[in-house]
Amino acid sequence: MRKYFSLIELLVVIAIIAILASILLPALQKVRKKAQSVSCLSNMKQTFLVVRNYISDNDEWSCLAYGGDSWAERYLVSGYFKITENPQSVSNKIKGLQFTHCPSTKLQNSGRPFLRSTFGMALQSTDLIIPETGETYFNTRKIKGASTMAILADSVSLSSGDSYAPLGTPSFTFAFTRNGGCRHFHGRHMKRANTIFHDGHAESLTKFGALNAVRKCRIAENFTMNTFMFIEIDSENSSDYSAEWSRQEWLQ
Repeated sequence: MRKYFSLIELLVVIAIIAILASILLPALQKVRKKAQSVSCLSNMKQTFLVVRNYISDNDEWSCLAYGGDSWAERYLVSGYFKITENPQSVSNKIKGLQFTHCPSTKLQNSGRPFLRSTFGMALQSTDLIIPETGETYFNTRKIKGASTMAILADSVSLSSGDSYAPLGTPSFTFAFTRNGGCRHFHGRHMKRANTIFHDGHAESLTKFGALNAVRKCRIAENFTMNTFMFIEIDSENSSDYSAEWSRQEWLQ
């Protein structure tokens, strides 16, 4: 005699599957985010090698911006990125530039999205400005504590008035010690921000870890700024970033 599943048995099986899914999905999501963080840090290390080569080739000068655009623009015109595609393309498949981006972020949807969505270059004092091109440079010979001064990090724009890095999008610069700018550390990897320092060592910083790094940097570099900002949210809603910025401004 052929036996069929009863409705109750079928519902029990469905319930078991639903329970297993509710248990496994968060774990799988965490694994996926961890993999993205590892991939991000790998990309950042490759980017650092290119940046370090540029600095070595240019008598220890680091380019912070190029005509108001990303530092990556200077690297592109200088031949440090070997690409054939249009760099203004929205595509994130441009060969020769993928490693300059965090794989978990979305590109900006206007302007020069691929060059403006790179890892953030730390804003130190500007030692040289070329008026004709708007290029700004920092003399890395001035750094006293290479192990405490960040050079690249996950960063995000916190201003709706920033035309080069729109609110809530990856920013190509960030303020390691706050100097009135609106681009800061972004803990997009489970509230951690991947960061590389001038001596080449890399860390996945929590807010507390970043704060300790900033304190050490202030001591080594004799900085006097007292405020610091680290954004832990990772949201698709840009208004969440402006709200968080306002909240942290109020706490200062």
